Amino acid sequence: MVYALFERVKGIILNPVGTFQGSQDDTEKTVIVYFGVLLLFLAIISAIVTAIMLTALNIFGIFGRTMPVFGTTFMTLMPVISFFEILIVGAVFTLIAGLWIHLWVWILGGRNGIFQTMKAFIYGVTPSLVLGWIPLASILFAIWSFILCIIGIRELAGLSTGKAALAMIIAALIPIVIAVYLFAVFFLPFMHSAMTMTPQTGY
Repeated sequence: MVYALFERVKGIILNPVGTFQGSQDDTEKTVIVYFGVLLLFLAIISAIVTAIMLTALNIFGIFGRTMPVFGTTFMTLMPVISFFEILIVGAVFTLIAGLWIHLWVWILGGRNGIFQTMKAFIYGVTPSLVLGWIPLASILFAIWSFILCIIGIRELAGLSTGKAALAMIIAALIPIVIAVYLFAVFFLPFMHSAMTMTPQTGY
């Protein structure tokens, strides 16, 4: 099973078109195991990276000098929190995102079923699952995953390249617009109020 999973990862990264075409008959169990193993890998590696980064900060006295008790507790809990956060948020986000993307796939004419869309999305985010733990480079792997999802939807959901790209763009753009709107309406006025209420010290 490990070898088959490794071959699937390698295929998605090096030969995405052929790998997506060859995955049309992959079962629900195969896809769930694939996603579960990679998500667990991401959670473990991210927790380790978090622990290393906090240890490095502690070496420079970021935590220990001012609040030693809080610093020790923070360093102990953060890797654990990171681990479970990635597992839970990753699973929930993938389910919701897959359903949301399938809505637009269906609207644009994709009639191969929700499982094929979910499969395309799960296989498509392989770079983020495998390499997303690398600090400062995760945005590049997210873009790579986005492109792979377009290829996957084209091959598995039965859409043209243009419609597959449109489905992904709409599915990504709407939440971004909503988030920006909420930020502008609620958070910016709060920041402005907080700044105006801050007492000014004059000399």
